[in-house]
Amino acid sequence: MKPVEIINQFVAFFNNANVEGLINLYAEDAVNHQVVTEPLRGRDEIRKLFEQDFKRAKLERLSRFLVSSFAV
Repeated sequence: MKPVEIINQFVAFFNNANVEGLINLYAEDAVNHQVVTEPLRGRDEIRKLFEQDFKRAKLERLSRFLVSSFAV
């Protein structure tokens, strides 16, 4: 899968609060660096973050645009 396809899937999953879809985009041993917390290690910790955030916050929809070959 091309990087832009992964970004498109991430945005779609995020906008639909699809935690399982999001988690499946991460490697089992992924490390997710967050600004306000320590790094999250592995799918279970990352899953908990998305579940908590989707429950407590009214999240704005994500969008993306491409600059050369980079998704922003």
